[in-house]
Amino acid sequence: MVPVKKSRKSCPKRLVMVTWDDAHGFTSRWQDVNSVKVERCRIRTVGWLVNQTQRSVTVAAAVGGLSTQDTDASGCMTIPRGCIVRIKRLGEKCVHNR
Repeated sequence: MVPVKKSRKSCPKRLVMVTWDDAHGFTSRWQDVNSVKVERCRIRTVGWLVNQTQRSVTVAAAVGGLSTQDTDASGCMTIPRGCIVRIKRLGEKCVHNR
């Protein structure tokens, strides 16, 4: 894993699709444990990779300020690494408009 450098002068590095398994439960009543269906809840999240650590990956739905020194992100989601199945690069590196 190569950590993404945090810098106010560079925008997020890559557009990615993160495939991950989420926790879920929809039962509001008691039920026999033998009747509980064990199913995964597979999610795909697409966004700009803005941070990654040994424990998690953060993607942003939108980035702004690309024509300035200050890059901002909105709609950030942090996903625990233990839930991640795959991270796929979707595009080229993001570059500042000059």
